[in-house]
Amino acid sequence: MRITSKRPATRARLATIDQLRETLLHTYLDPVPTRRALKEWFKRANLSSLKANPAARRGGGTVWYSVAQVERLLRQRSGMAGFGESEVAR
Repeated sequence: MRITSKRPATRARLATIDQLRETLLHTYLDPVPTRRALKEWFKRANLSSLKANPAARRGGGTVWYSVAQVERLLRQRSGMAGFGESEVAR
C-alpha cells in the first residue's frame, strides 16, 4: 500500500464513503480500501457519522462522515496499521 503526502484543498464538511473513496482517500492511499474495510476502520477509530434519516436504524439512509475527521485520521495513521491485505481493494 502506498501513502502519498500530496492532498488537494478540501472544502466539503461531510461526505459519504463513496465520495471519500473517489476524492480524499484516493489522494492518500493506493489502492483505496473497500467500502466494508473503511466502514469498520472508521467505526474502530470512533469517527462520528450522521444519517440523513436518524430514525432509520438499519439501512434506509445515507451515512455521512466528517471530512476533517477522516483527514486527521489519515494523517495520524501514516502507516495505516490495521488494514490487512485482504481488506484492500485491488
